Amino acid sequence: MTYRLKKARRLQERQTWAEKRDAKSEQAFATAHNLVQDIPPGQPILVGHHSEKRHRRTIERSHAAMSKGVEHGRVADRHRTKAANIEWQLERSIYSDDPDAIERLQERITDLEAKRVRIKQINAFFHKHRLDLLAIPDDQISAALAPINLTPAEIRDLAMAVRFSQHGKGYPPYHLRNLAGNIARQKKRLTALQRDGKITAVTRNAAIKYFDDRDEAEQCAERARLEWPSTTVMTLDDADGKVSYYVCLHQFGPRKQLILRVGQTHRYMETPP
Repeated sequence: MTYRLKKARRLQERQTWAEKRDAKSEQAFATAHNLVQDIPPGQPILVGHHSEKRHRRTIERSHAAMSKGVEHGRVADRHRTKAANIEWQLERSIYSDDPDAIERLQERITDLEAKRVRIKQINAFFHKHRLDLLAIPDDQISAALAPINLTPAEIRDLAMAVRFSQHGKGYPPYHLRNLAGNIARQKKRLTALQRDGKITAVTRNAAIKYFDDRDEAEQCAERARLEWPSTTVMTLDDADGKVSYYVCLHQFGPRKQLILRVGQTHRYMETPP
């Protein structure tokens, strides 16, 4: 099971739990209402009357049911919040065992590099015209920035820089440094995925990685033997006569998490039941 499928299963579980808690909450509120529906509104407890104990007990039971309904509702809200976070992660994240991980990483790097070029253009515009948003009156900012055609996201970034960093001369330096660090991290991850091949099969007691080059397969096996001494490299001939190599990693039991270390790359994959 891939990590994305595992997260999707967690998302479905959270949504199911939230629905169950909502049902329990509605049931508890209905119980609280039914317990006191025969008591007239504003009816006081008749102290000393034969109905006093029953009246107090009914109110206590109704209050307890109401409290349970509120608690079930809070738990349902927590499950929905967790589900929303998981859904956000599934939309934005790129997991190493995704079939299109390499292509999506390349697209992300391209977008980040284009964003860096755009930020440098904006900063160059500020420097050329010697603009400082801290010194420009509010009613003149739009006219001053009109030639650069800022997007709503860029306007928000510049406004946050003014508000939190007191920096009105374009993007602050730390923004470009952080962006450069993110690009370097994504490129390093892409290089690792391209270098280390791809896990294409996971069985109960072994994982298999395919390579087109024998030397790359041997290097992967040599590193993997530090964790699994019985790792082997085998040759595979397909029907078209193409020769490929695969590394078979052993020494992990069923239903246990496989941690495949190749250089600095960590892959996490769960074996099937």
